[in-house]
Amino acid sequence: MKIVLCTPFAAPCGKIVEGALGEYYPLRQRILAQCCVIVERIAADYGATLVPFHRLIADLETRLPNGDATYWVWDGIHPTPAGQRLMADCWIGAAARNGVME
Repeated sequence: MKIVLCTPFAAPCGKIVEGALGEYYPLRQRILAQCCVIVERIAADYGATLVPFHRLIADLETRLPNGDATYWVWDGIHPTPAGQRLMADCWIGAAARNGVME
């Protein structure tokens, strides 16, 4: 069996940074960073394929001229169709590099 683990993510846009929820975004990011470290460690310990969605999402703001992350992740958590495509490409790339798709 081949295992693929994906890291959790949140983007600084939409509902999770607006209004009352916005004050919790820094805490959310600290918790997610800790979760990503744990997922990375589990992947390393078990030789699993790691898909670093947190890095992909963090880099998205630089992929559009206006830096609008809502093009990729509409509410900070749920990807748009464009974001889903990037995530699928990221997953397929990681899986292909590690022989998961053989």
